[in-house]
Amino acid sequence: MATNDPEMERLIENMGGMFIADGADTSVTAIKNLITALLLFPEIQTKLQAEMDSVIGLDCLPNLSDKLNLPYLHATLKECLHWHSIVPGGFPHMTTEDDEYNEYFIPKGSIVTGNTWAVFYDEECFPEPMKFDPTQFLMPDSHLRTDKDVPDPDFDATFGFGQRKCPGMYFGLASYCLSAASLIACFNITPEVGETGEPIPLKFEYLGKEVVLHPEPFKCRITPRSPEVAALIRAGYDENSAYI
Repeated sequence: MATNDPEMERLIENMGGMFIADGADTSVTAIKNLITALLLFPEIQTKLQAEMDSVIGLDCLPNLSDKLNLPYLHATLKECLHWHSIVPGGFPHMTTEDDEYNEYFIPKGSIVTGNTWAVFYDEECFPEPMKFDPTQFLMPDSHLRTDKDVPDPDFDATFGFGQRKCPGMYFGLASYCLSAASLIACFNITPEVGETGEPIPLKFEYLGKEVVLHPEPFKCRITPRSPEVAALIRAGYDENSAYI
């Protein structure tokens, strides 16, 4: 898009940068958080793979239509968004008119941020907020919760608040689900091993120098679950290599 207006050019450049930063960076971090959880809690990885094997089988790759039949996967992805908030401080917005909230006067032109961290670590909603527990998003019958007793990470804070939520929310959730489902269905994720063959102790730390909260780089092993799965992956790559 060409324009002779320098201000419009700058706006277009900034918007392009925001789409990359807000979309690619956050999506990668979400998958890193999932891998972190699977390494720390291997029993959850086992349960996820059992659910996916029973629903999808071992001879095809998952697709978005499978999501409704994978409640434990869905709950685990919600828990990953809750467990380590990707954008804990939210994104800043500016008030367009005077406002009032909880008896606080907010003048027009004020910078306001939604505190995602406070939402997800509120002990009134999550009694043990730092505990990784996908079941808190499930009903006793193992179906997804539909009540509003706890905030839903998919819709209540992760992508912002109100009318100014991230416009790519639904695309982001779909991409997150499909990437996670494919990763879990196709691979075993295990700790890296040292020279003696023993697993290297896991140590995870998070970088908080930017808007997005990244896990520090870590090592692990990601291996195909079977030769058949490896063949599926190669076939999928060959079929879509023109788009990669």
